[in-house]
Amino acid sequence: MGRVAEFKNEDIVKAGLDLEETNGKDKVTPAAIRNHLGGGSNVRIKEIWNNFVSQRDEEEVLENATDITELPLEVVKSFWPRVYSISNTCIPIHSGSIHRCMNAA
Repeated sequence: MGRVAEFKNEDIVKAGLDLEETNGKDKVTPAAIRNHLGGGSNVRIKEIWNNFVSQRDEEEVLENATDITELPLEVVKSFWPRVYSISNTCIPIHSGSIHRCMNAA
């Protein structure tokens, strides 16, 4: 049987969110979260944080896509891989122009 995790998933996510609030989204790394917590496995922290961020990003894009297209959520989800790819390309350019990028798709 493996070792018991030192920190709960919720603790890792909360630490990441605290760092986002303090330093901005682009400054949150597994190492920064580990330092904030005072320990933990970098590999586990990275997995938990990346899963959280990916799910959060998917939800945000789906909300925006649903608002823009006014399609049922099931239809939007069927186009999710393309929407997600486009949003990841557009967001770094300028986060405020996501609606323009989505309309261009």
